[in-house]
Amino acid sequence: MPVLRGAYERGEVRTEHVDAVLYRARPSRIDAIAEHDATLSQLAAAAEPRHLAVAVQGVVDHVDRDGADDPPPCVNEDLRGLSLRDGFGGMEELTGTTTALVGELLRRTWQVYDTPDPADIPEAQRRTPGQRFHDALQAALTVALDGAPATVGGVKVHAGVFVDLFTLLGADDLATIRPRFASGKGITPELARHLVATTTPTMRAIVGLGPWNPVSVGRVRTMPEWLKFASHLGHPHCRGPGCELPACLCDEDHIDPYCDGGLTATSNGAPMCHTHNVLKHDDNWTVTFDVETGEVTWTSADGRRVITLPPPDI
Repeated sequence: MPVLRGAYERGEVRTEHVDAVLYRARPSRIDAIAEHDATLSQLAAAAEPRHLAVAVQGVVDHVDRDGADDPPPCVNEDLRGLSLRDGFGGMEELTGTTTALVGELLRRTWQVYDTPDPADIPEAQRRTPGQRFHDALQAALTVALDGAPATVGGVKVHAGVFVDLFTLLGADDLATIRPRFASGKGITPELARHLVATTTPTMRAIVGLGPWNPVSVGRVRTMPEWLKFASHLGHPHCRGPGCELPACLCDEDHIDPYCDGGLTATSNGAPMCHTHNVLKHDDNWTVTFDVETGEVTWTSADGRRVITLPPPDI
């Protein structure tokens, strides 16, 4: 399904959308599903994974009414699930129930990476078996991300960090934004400085003077992927009224139109879903963006309607 694959590599659809297709792509069904590649890809870009799953199931029901090649479900497989929540002291707490196969994969990962610390390391600094298991899982996740097709600006990025310049300089009281990961998860200034100081090609750090500080690439029609990455940290979803479509599924709109001289910059760009993009251009709404406060204001063509949106909760 080349259309779906291309949409996934461009970040227009999420992994959950692809899973909704692959889960139902049995050998006797895949050709029929692939015939609808373009339609399903268009639906994936505009709808939730559950809606895509219903559409794919409709194709499946048409070509495979008895589900003959569906394997029988494993016992208690529906009980599988993992959850991640804030833990103590800035740590994360991972809990859940997994299948026998994943449990065996975890044990195998532990065995492969479970090399005790050398004897010349001070005893107080040696890792416990549980800590070695944790580090083994981290190494396995890194390998998995290395093999994934998704990139940011053509670079394999495992983690993104947004940090204020003043935070890097140690002047935390002057920083206008708390450091955070690309997911929106806040971190301490100390951790941010440590990550930036020890950064590798697997992590990208965006430094600014606040989430909407101008970062311009001049007169370029399309915002490059690395700049979209910075923009989405400050705008995690569509900036249209009442819309929370994730930024990765939106168009990166020029607030001051490119054809009128608008720069391709984070100070002149914000993600907008297709509906709000059409509303702005076809109904002549004026959109302004305050880079100091993060507020976006929509004004109708006749000036009678003014909608001021607060900055997103970041």
